[in-house]
Amino acid sequence: MMQPPKKIQSTNALRWGKRDAILCVCFAVAAAWLIWIISENLSYRWNWAAAWGYVISVSEEGDYQVGLLLSGLAASIRLLILAGALSLIIGAVVAALLLSPFRMAAMCYVESLRNLPPIVFIFIFFYFISSQLFNALDVGAFFAKQDDNEWLMIFIGDPGLAENFIGGVVCLALFEGAFFAVIIRAGILSVERGQWDAARSIGLGRWHTLRWVIFPQALKNTAAPMAGQLILLIKDSAILSVISVPELTFNAQEASVSSRQIFEVWLLAAVFYFALCWPLLKLADKLEQQNGNELTHRLPG
Repeated sequence: MMQPPKKIQSTNALRWGKRDAILCVCFAVAAAWLIWIISENLSYRWNWAAAWGYVISVSEEGDYQVGLLLSGLAASIRLLILAGALSLIIGAVVAALLLSPFRMAAMCYVESLRNLPPIVFIFIFFYFISSQLFNALDVGAFFAKQDDNEWLMIFIGDPGLAENFIGGVVCLALFEGAFFAVIIRAGILSVERGQWDAARSIGLGRWHTLRWVIFPQALKNTAAPMAGQLILLIKDSAILSVISVPELTFNAQEASVSSRQIFEVWLLAAVFYFALCWPLLKLADKLEQQNGNELTHRLPG
């Protein structure tokens, strides 16, 4: 008699044992000892009040003002949304090209970017391509006239740094798009061949088959790794500080230099990055568990 398949249990759902609790306590003690040693040797004076002023502050009139760290967090969220959406589009198009007669050109793009450090690609693209293109199109003059456009400021932040921000979005999207292309391509190949044959039997062409039949299933199969790639996108966005994009890392550098509260500022920045990445990590774990359970139900026996 066949027994119902067991559900795959995520490692995060496992209960903690005594060894895990002891190990966490040891790590906590080691971290506290390390912080104490650093404080004693450096004679560092902690001043969280001064560092918190770079998150949010209150003016003399009683109005709340957004600090450098909070504005940097907002810029990082903009980068995640804009660069993430653009990189997904690029990845989907390149994944389709990888399975087409134009696969050699798509493969050159993918292999070139996947084997370059992101900072090298950002320097090459920003200073040699996007900056020259923006100067030719006079993009800076256009955005300089948009100081009163509130909707534009919501999407790009300070219009005076629009060239840097847009260039950073494009750089990040092109770089991450190469990785998304490989993930989506693997998802397309994971779809059963019978789905292609069924789509062709009802008269759908190659593009419509990809659009309406294959891509939805591929995205479902690759949802977990794509969520993980979005986490890497957030981390890679910190490199955009080298081209003066006012995201979280860039603003944290400014705040640590002006306040001299180095540890407090960077610990707050680390908390903000964790707050951005942790929900995506939990989403990736949940999607992975759901896909694992569905796969188990499909297996015989």
